[in-house]
Amino acid sequence: QKDEFLSQVSHEVRTPMTSIRSFSEILLEEEQLKPEERKRFVTTIHDESLRLTKLLDQILDLSAMERGERGWENTPIDAEATLDRAIEVCRGLARQRHMRIELGQRSKGATVSGESDRLCQVLINLISNAIKYNDAEMPMVEIRSAVRGKYYTVEVEDNGRGISRGDRILIFEKFARGQQAGGEPGAGLGLAISRQIIKRMEGTLELVPGTGSGACFRVKLPVIKAKVSAVETAK
Repeated sequence: QKDEFLSQVSHEVRTPMTSIRSFSEILLEEEQLKPEERKRFVTTIHDESLRLTKLLDQILDLSAMERGERGWENTPIDAEATLDRAIEVCRGLARQRHMRIELGQRSKGATVSGESDRLCQVLINLISNAIKYNDAEMPMVEIRSAVRGKYYTVEVEDNGRGISRGDRILIFEKFARGQQAGGEPGAGLGLAISRQIIKRMEGTLELVPGTGSGACFRVKLPVIKAKVSAVETAK
């Protein structure tokens, strides 16, 4: 298993490294490059170095969490405020993809134990995935939250073609890339990291049946303090 992991890491690192080396060699050897070409190559080197840094940070982050090194202390946080922050971050991407973000039923408020930036990281990952990998003719992602009993839940559901049965088995594994990934960039670490973060907050992250044919992910966290949710009010 360790050899397989190292093989996967090597494969993911090799791609940006190859680009950086290739374009660096061109810049060193080709003295007659036009300014616009030189700028394009430097931009590519810069972008690939950022991608490599992000990849290595993700690998180190996931490795530390798997060893039980959380790196933060869980404290009371406003779950709904954190969800609102994640939604706002993703609105620009949704606009670029001509996609609607629909806000479904929302909790009136809940306090959970965790780390706000880490929870926001998970929610951004789920929402941005729903945007990037949605192949529907009129793409849309719905976000809803509620307090049910002792738990606060957030569901992120898209209206794409969903995740195949084969991919469902592996979706939370390191370096897993589903069929719906297409040409979207990524190393397949986002969901693995997200699940570890939620686990460190004593919660769960699952792929669950949604209301339609698309993918639906649910974050479930223990509540410290909550106002009555819309779901409970209706009962």
